[in-house]
Amino acid sequence: MVVAKFTYVGTQREWRLYCQHRDLRWHSYQALPAASSFAELLDEVDADPTGIFWG
Repeated sequence: MVVAKFTYVGTQREWRLYCQHRDLRWHSYQALPAASSFAELLDEVDADPTGIFWG
């Protein structure tokens, strides 16, 4: 099951986090759209404060 999408933007040296909405398209995760640390985004998905990743 895919719950999140991560991309690395080398020119800005940051990781970006996306979530899938009901339209089955990937949208930027508004609560934390980017971070310099991949681990920070993983922690956000694990904690899921908005309920978008794990329900």
